[in-house]
Amino acid sequence: MPKLSIIVPVYNCEKHLERCIGSVLKQDFKDYELLLVDDGSTDNSGKIANDYADDNQQIRVIHQANQGVSNARNTGLLEASGEYVMFADADDYLLPAVSDVLENEQLSDLTCLSFEVGKNLKKITGDHRYQGDTSEDAKVMMLENPTQYMTVWSKIFKREIIEQHKLRFNTSLRVAEDGDFMLRYLLNIDSIQFLMQLGYHYSNDVKSVMSTFDHKNKDYLNALMASQRSLGKISSRMQKSFAVYVLMHLNIMMVHETFASANPLKYSERINELKQILKEPIFEESLTAIKVSDCHGARMLPIIFLKMHAYRLASILFILRAKQNEGQVNE
Repeated sequence: MPKLSIIVPVYNCEKHLERCIGSVLKQDFKDYELLLVDDGSTDNSGKIANDYADDNQQIRVIHQANQGVSNARNTGLLEASGEYVMFADADDYLLPAVSDVLENEQLSDLTCLSFEVGKNLKKITGDHRYQGDTSEDAKVMMLENPTQYMTVWSKIFKREIIEQHKLRFNTSLRVAEDGDFMLRYLLNIDSIQFLMQLGYHYSNDVKSVMSTFDHKNKDYLNALMASQRSLGKISSRMQKSFAVYVLMHLNIMMVHETFASANPLKYSERINELKQILKEPIFEESLTAIKVSDCHGARMLPIIFLKMHAYRLASILFILRAKQNEGQVNE
């Protein structure tokens, strides 16, 4: 049984796949297996994966019909035998610090590595361990900052916990499947650590499903409702944090969908769309749960305006953020 299973969904990524695989092979830490799940690729991705597996016994390739990233990750979990699990996307890559962490750190139920985005942005998670009662502090921070903490990449999971609680990615979700899986994992763990080491490179030179306008508001709503159903009995503090998690996804919906420049709707129609979305119970409940005094930082400013029914002021912020995001494409 290897210490670590690294699961990489592979779909039409021939341009980047060798870089991803190479980043694993270059690690000083060698007690791993690399599971490449070819999800019905129609380019040379499957062949590239096979060629690497032929030369390295630590690499296994699983070919399946195209069923989506969640299904591919689930296939990887079924095949994994490691004590711990990491997920990586084929257009991203691991950084050398992963080896240092695996060789020298006492891993928690969840270990979160710092990561970099494109050429210029580094997201440093800090250096802190949370255990037992204090683990809720970490969970609250993660829920309230989903774009930084609620992705499955740049993290090391304990496979025993995944299997014990039968955790799998929800294959019915088109977006936010990472956050949904992370939430259910967080509800079942007692220890979390954040490390300064940069262990993962997230490449934003490839347009993701999340960042591309494609009429996904209903998909986000479905994902949030699915996550809400999985909450069970949680503390009032966690309930409030989940409300922030929902509202941060509302921000994402507005920036990447409703007020994205690619949206063909007229401005007045976009405002009406915003108002209709806010009538959904999960958003109404979340806005009610958060007081203005709870709203800190620029990311919460649109929420303040929405609570005041100042929809046009909120829309200006969404439009500005959309333009900013659309101009950020780096290797």
